[in-house]
Amino acid sequence: MQFPTGEDGPHAALPNDSPVTASATGPAAQRQAQDRRDADRSDSERPESDRPNLFFVGLMGAGKTTVGRTVARRLHYPFFDSDHELEAHCGVRIPVIFEVEGEAGFRDRETAMIRELAARQGIVLATGGGAVLRAENREVLKARGTVVYLRASPHDLWLRTRHDRNRPLLQTEDPKGKLEALYAERDPLYREVADFIIETGKPSVAQLANMVLMQLEMAGFPIDPPQPASTPPEASEPPAQDPNP
Repeated sequence: MQFPTGEDGPHAALPNDSPVTASATGPAAQRQAQDRRDADRSDSERPESDRPNLFFVGLMGAGKTTVGRTVARRLHYPFFDSDHELEAHCGVRIPVIFEVEGEAGFRDRETAMIRELAARQGIVLATGGGAVLRAENREVLKARGTVVYLRASPHDLWLRTRHDRNRPLLQTEDPKGKLEALYAERDPLYREVADFIIETGKPSVAQLANMVLMQLEMAGFPIDPPQPASTPPEASEPPAQDPNP
């Protein structure tokens, strides 16, 4: 199997507007399509000079996608998920990329995607759980925006992800032990790159989004006044459904 490649080879910068193929359908694909429509509407709502980037980091199950999407709507920013963008570009789910190209190949693609997305102005980006493993990714995130680390204990992460079969790194005999090992390895890297750390143990998605926005406002991040609107569906969901490995 061969995935789409850029002009400079299989791990060149990847476009973010490739169509999702039939292999990436269902609710996840519908959310990706909605994110793209939101991005198209948001791009012109704020002057580019007044649109700093916001990046979410954290382990799988921390809530980067659900919280990030809610925050993006509150900011009137376009929202992107680096894993969703890779799936849209390749036309397959993340586990298939792992199976065909291995983790190293996936990380190469992830690095190219983060570099391409972070070069934009005024976006909210949920990164993959392992994005911080590469120093070049950490440098790009720190240089190009404000970084929020959504932290959760390994036990909470295990409770949120134990039934999810779309996380390649957890397809082991001891997924809880794997999460504990990943946490030990990655927590120092998340802390290294983060401007803010938000504990995700008990708050709802809406509460976590408010906590993020409060921290951003205190730091001088431009926040629009609240808009009268109905609460998005994900605001009542637990912050565990982001797909980032």
